Parts: sequence; structure tokens; C-alpha cells
Amino acid sequence: MLPSFVIFKGTAQYMGWHSETSDPDAMFACSRNGWTDDELGLEWLYHFDRCTKDQKGGSDTLLLIRDGHRSHLTLKFIQYSINNNIQLLCFPAHVTHLLQPLDVGLFAPLQTYYGKAVDDYI
Repeated sequence: MLPSFVIFKGTAQYMGWHSETSDPDAMFACSRNGWTDDELGLEWLYHFDRCTKDQKGGSDTLLLIRDGHRSHLTLKFIQYSINNNIQLLCFPAHVTHLLQPLDVGLFAPLQTYYGKAVDDYI
């Protein structure tokens, strides 16, 4: 399990934002629009690498499956991955929700049945 990397919309962080977690490895960042940019994408990669170093199970290489967001396609992101034995596999654009096994196999039915349960309750 990877510790959280939370991006808040804003230009500065407030200490109260961090009070909901006791995980010392959780990371918090800000961006003007609340989305990942090239710099935050690279920071997330450093976070991923740091937190998975001991989870390689004897292998020197990790596979990172990602969407096609432009922050995952920068030269610095790719170069860091190569230098740190992180193999990158990129889903085609606009099909991530179809190719992610948990989204299709677990969360889609859960969403359907949860929605039905809420409708029945109401």
C-alpha cells in the first residue's frame, strides 16, 4: 500500500489540512488548480520510489502502470524511472477506467448496488 499523496487546490498549505491522518509517510502538496502538474508528477514519482524500495520482493525492477497524463510523460519523469529501475507502462488515453481491473471488476458493481441501496432506502 502506498501512503497518500494529496494535492490541495491553493497556493499554500494549512496545518489543519493534515490533521486527518496519522500516517507519517503521507505527503501533501498544493497547486493553483488542484491538479497534478509536471513538478508534482515528479514529486509523486519520488514518493512512489521511496515508499516501494523495500517492496520489490527480491526484484530490482518495479512496474508502474499509469494513465497518459502529460505529467507522467516528461523527460525528467521518464529519466528518473529509467535510472531507478522503474518500468513504465502507459494506458492509452481515455480508456483507463475500462482497463483498471478494480474499477471494472470491483468498484463498478459496488457503485451500482450502492446506488440501488440508497434509492431503495430513500
